[in-house]
Amino acid sequence: MKKILLLSILTILISCSSAQKSTECLSDKDKDFKIHWGKIIKGDMKGNNYTLTSDRKIHKGATQSNTVEGDLIATIEDAEAFCSFYSDLMNVMLRIQSLHVPADTNHFIEFINPGMNYKFRAMWNPNHDNQGNREFKAIYKRLEEFISVNQSTN
Repeated sequence: MKKILLLSILTILISCSSAQKSTECLSDKDKDFKIHWGKIIKGDMKGNNYTLTSDRKIHKGATQSNTVEGDLIATIEDAEAFCSFYSDLMNVMLRIQSLHVPADTNHFIEFINPGMNYKFRAMWNPNHDNQGNREFKAIYKRLEEFISVNQSTN
């Protein structure tokens, strides 16, 4: 009897500590969001953009339409890192509600959440650093790091 109890407890502990594919930090309204990011060079963004979907998949060359996602290049395996990033992005968008600095070369981050009927876009010149774009530069860097860290998992 003690062995069965011990095995049951051990099984529960192991299953609770296992990595889970679900992203529990997202509400039902967040389940279909997309984050587009990349570079716009003289108005052209072909080949220079990515999309992160709410299922933690990163696509390269995606368009901003809902039908074309581009080529899957990575899946974010670390749900905790993903949730931390998502929370930080939401906070940055609340603090800096507008960022539009057109130039010949721009970096951009666009957040689209159809469940909340919400769309946000920040665009800045990557060659300049100012109060408004520092936090978005940090978010952009984290998105790029998600690619390099998770690309080998596909």
